[in-house]
Amino acid sequence: MQAIGTACTDTAKGSAGIGPYMNTWSTAHDLRHLAQLLQPDSNQNARLQYWGYSYGTLLGITYASLFPDQVHRMLLDGVVDALGWYSGHLSTSFRDADLVVDSFFRYCHRAGYPRCAFADASANAMSTDEGETETISYLQKRLTDILADIKASPLWTSQPSPEIITYSDVKTLLKTALYAPNDLFPILAMILSDLEQRNASSMAAWKATLREETQPAHCLDSACQSSAPCREACRYGSRIEVTEGIACLDLSQKLFNITQEEYSELYLQPVMESSYWIGDTFADFYMQCASWKGQGPGSFEGPIGAQNMSTPILFVSNTLDPVTPLADAHAMSALFKRSVVLEQHAEGVCSSRFPSCILFGLLTFAAALLLCFPFGVYGASYQDVLSHGGVAARGDAL
Repeated sequence: MQAIGTACTDTAKGSAGIGPYMNTWSTAHDLRHLAQLLQPDSNQNARLQYWGYSYGTLLGITYASLFPDQVHRMLLDGVVDALGWYSGHLSTSFRDADLVVDSFFRYCHRAGYPRCAFADASANAMSTDEGETETISYLQKRLTDILADIKASPLWTSQPSPEIITYSDVKTLLKTALYAPNDLFPILAMILSDLEQRNASSMAAWKATLREETQPAHCLDSACQSSAPCREACRYGSRIEVTEGIACLDLSQKLFNITQEEYSELYLQPVMESSYWIGDTFADFYMQCASWKGQGPGSFEGPIGAQNMSTPILFVSNTLDPVTPLADAHAMSALFKRSVVLEQHAEGVCSSRFPSCILFGLLTFAAALLLCFPFGVYGASYQDVLSHGGVAARGDAL
């Protein structure tokens, strides 16, 4: 971690490149410059059209705080707590994670076996509320036992390739599934069922798709895996170092040279306590910042929010989101006058992961926006971009 921090920030050795400019403050100013370049009248301030997801919401909040009178339309989906992000206190971001895990157990029970591979084959899916509670507790215990078993005795397999399956691997699987329940809960159920029998082949196949990469959930879909362009794009998706660079620069050295004891008290313990199931998977999120001594050309010092927005912001959130909870959307909305929160009754990160009338409405609201993913550009031609000046961003903040 110290090597990464040094390589990205040591300008004396000429190795920093874009490293110092990875912070959100710099990107917000870049957006303003791009919007101005697309403004027909260079004498007028450009008004940005922006659609942000996950980390993209933090960028949007930062932009709107810096340039509140230069927003035409702004839609922020899966809202990051900007106050927590810039202070290094993110434990409340995981407040709903265990509730999403509970949803997995509940849906699995109601679907029944074999539709849900992890369901109790002897349980009645149409049981009473009391019976459902007992069955869910039983599924929770089975998952706890699987984790304890693999922690004590990791699995190995030679198929489809040599792999060792560890406790951390299973925790990563669980965390990833919470981001996109519609797509990944069935996969989670199948793998847990196999692991319970100490069959590691399905877990090894899943792990192979994630090796050394932090990939969006759609990369795990069989359709993507069978498509060479999609598969190759996912191989070179957003690497861990990208998130490290942004997060550490945004903290402006607040954690630089922090001791192990201080890190444990300020960050680790609150995060571990925030979620029984996935808190430990975020234990090292800020650890690299203890060695990240670089600084950007400027830093965002606040305040977060604005009372004079040229256009109200539309914040969007699912009812249960494991890392960007609904409560954070309301907290951020309260800082921007006249903004509103649109809630979708669903689990997972970002409403757009689900085909719904809400997604159609969002597309209608932001019809002039360009939607950019790390894997291509969708929904607008290059001419549309020049005509409307739309920008959108997506990134997995956590």
